[in-house]
Amino acid sequence: MTSNEILLELKDVKSSYGKVNVLRDLSFRLYQGESLAILGRNGVGKTSTLKTIMGLLKCQSGTIQFEGKLINTISPYQIPRMGVGYVPQGRGLFPNLTVKENLYLGYKKECSPDLSDYIFERFPRLKERLNQQAGTLSGGEQQMLSIARILLIHPKIILLDEPTEGIMPILVSEIREEIKRINGAGIGILLVEQNVQTAIRLCSRILVMDKGSIIFETKTDDVRSNPEILHEHLGMHV
Repeated sequence: MTSNEILLELKDVKSSYGKVNVLRDLSFRLYQGESLAILGRNGVGKTSTLKTIMGLLKCQSGTIQFEGKLINTISPYQIPRMGVGYVPQGRGLFPNLTVKENLYLGYKKECSPDLSDYIFERFPRLKERLNQQAGTLSGGEQQMLSIARILLIHPKIILLDEPTEGIMPILVSEIREEIKRINGAGIGILLVEQNVQTAIRLCSRILVMDKGSIIFETKTDDVRSNPEILHEHLGMHV
């Protein structure tokens, strides 16, 4: 359930690749337990937004706060330790390592049975493929592995970059349902998407991005009642 407490807040954030500005005075809030989508065409800065939050792209000005603490001035490795999970586009797996090795990478000792049960109850396919190389999994199974790996850090928020891209329809519905369950457990979701239907099904609020800034904001319920509401800003029908 969404509360009025701010979980993540960006204020006037700017970042760039060399001399090319990608984020321009970017500002938005995500509240505790909320599921928020950022929509936009290719190249408008959606992925760069997630990378800047994670410290992988330098925030040149403005502020990024998580649970009221400034995170754009700390080292990138510290951000996941605060409870910020990130599932990048392309999934970020090690293809030659097994499912088990990818899942528990970074653990100095065996993961607790309770935590393993928690993961495998949600992703039974992974338990069946523990000793299989991650690179031999289907796209949907790889995405499940990426999300499962993030759940092991007990995140308070998960940043998802195009989680259903290139995945068979039969697995898309499974992944969508699991993201819903994760959010239902109180974990915030920041979803970057081009697929409007995925955003509508998973999120309670939608931001539309263009040229590195948020240009439009709406509630998902308003989009359902007026499907044309996004057409003006995205150039596509829902």
